[in-house]
Amino acid sequence: MTFPWVSRRGRGWRDAAEEDHLAYLAWRRRDGDGPRIAGSTWNREVAGVDAFYRWAVRAGHVPTSPIQQVARRLRIGAQLSRRTADEQRPATYARDTGAVRVEWLPPVSYRVWRAPGSPAPS
Repeated sequence: MTFPWVSRRGRGWRDAAEEDHLAYLAWRRRDGDGPRIAGSTWNREVAGVDAFYRWAVRAGHVPTSPIQQVARRLRIGAQLSRRTADEQRPATYARDTGAVRVEWLPPVSYRVWRAPGSPAPS
């Protein structure tokens, strides 16, 4: 939330505009001098800031959010019944995220992991 103040002419979070959000996106993800974070990290950050600005708009602290919104795509099946067509999501969500493959330990391996120094099972 300090980016507009530090890098955008001393703007506070209440004065942030869409251009500030896009400049932050460019710095965080694309700028060679920036941190160049992964898409999944960016999405978590945007989700948090978007939730903050949604609250700030509802509470009357700011007239609009600096994060442009697009219509959320509907999903088929059980997801469809829980979502409405008018739901919005940040337009700047990254698309280069991949699902993390989770591999579970079998119970025997887990017990060995939990008890370091004990003999391995035969």
